[in-house]
Amino acid sequence: MSSENCICLLTFMRAGEISGDVDTLISSLPFGESERERLRSIKNPAAQKNSLSALLCLDRLIKRTDLGSEDLTVIREKNGKPRFASLPYHFSITHSRDLCAVALCKENVGLDLEFVDESRNTEALSKRFFSPEEHSQIFEGKSAARDFFALWVKKEALAKLSGEGLASICRGQIIDRSAHSFKEYRLTVDGADACLALCFEKAAPNIAINDTYEEIKIYEIQN
Repeated sequence: MSSENCICLLTFMRAGEISGDVDTLISSLPFGESERERLRSIKNPAAQKNSLSALLCLDRLIKRTDLGSEDLTVIREKNGKPRFASLPYHFSITHSRDLCAVALCKENVGLDLEFVDESRNTEALSKRFFSPEEHSQIFEGKSAARDFFALWVKKEALAKLSGEGLASICRGQIIDRSAHSFKEYRLTVDGADACLALCFEKAAPNIAINDTYEEIKIYEIQN
């Protein structure tokens, strides 16, 4: 991917793919000492492995581009949003269960992935976070759980794009589609349903999906 290409790269990685000594893997990352120290400071092994898988996934993605010789130092903004210190590209990371997804783009991008969880009290969550109109549309349909998570990932993607956090997005406000563009996907992973959304400030670029697995099927949702 060169700076002339208006394209967004999207790839996946499973936490279970990580093998070898964790500290050695952390030391191999090209994203700067601050990110390496952040990973080492995570005490929960599962959380550390999830966070590590995201940066390994980003590293894998970058190696498929012409950006490998650039300064890849990552810094965190005050709100915690990660970004490259000097590279004019943007990335966004998301996890759900053991699956990580990373988007890399010349444009600012927000990405979210969630498995459809029928056990969650989605009706209560919808009443709390969504507008009355959105809530009615979801629970008047036949696939309420899937529709809930399809909207949830769009709001999470918008929150990651802005860096403002989910609370600022989910205040009963309907998403303003005139201000943002979305790409939406449905995934089946080992037979389980998941929803994925990417959010952009401008018109959505072409999405190039890399490193898909046989057990991950991806279907774009046309709006």
